[in-house]
Amino acid sequence: MSKESFDTATDQLGPMTVGSRPSPGLRLVAAVVVVLVAVVGVVLAVVFSSSPARPAPLDRADARAVGLEMLRRQAIGDPSVCGLASPELLATLRRAGTCTTGVASGPVPTITPLFSQVCGDRAGVQAQLDPAGRDGKPYAFVSLSQGTDGMWSVRNVAMFTDRDGLRPYQCAPGAGG
Repeated sequence: MSKESFDTATDQLGPMTVGSRPSPGLRLVAAVVVVLVAVVGVVLAVVFSSSPARPAPLDRADARAVGLEMLRRQAIGDPSVCGLASPELLATLRRAGTCTTGVASGPVPTITPLFSQVCGDRAGVQAQLDPAGRDGKPYAFVSLSQGTDGMWSVRNVAMFTDRDGLRPYQCAPGAGG
């Protein structure tokens, strides 16, 4: 390349001096790239975040799962607790105003199952709540009954301040277990 063609080529590029400012078009392109990288980063962070996945649907054919879910919903004041109740318990919950519309709130306690047993169409679940439920009682016994459709519903929830209040759940003679 001759000196004249080199000079012509560099003249077309414009002045190249130390400290020169980039052209407005180049600044716009750089700004767009930065914004796109930021947006992609935020989208990826949301998509791949470590936030807990939605819980699996409740298996109403599993007495233990229904009993533990009843305790979870009751602990946070979730009105959907009434959907797990037997007709007898449902009447009591409605009288107490538990089934009114509202939003569950408060921290969800850790619920540790201590014991569960199925005896034919009856079942019992014992658990510990940490922290204790709204009534300050950390131990619970849930009694359940199974409908003709095979789905379990809660007959009663008894809360205790002391683990000694929990009595062993025993099947009636001939009920299996």
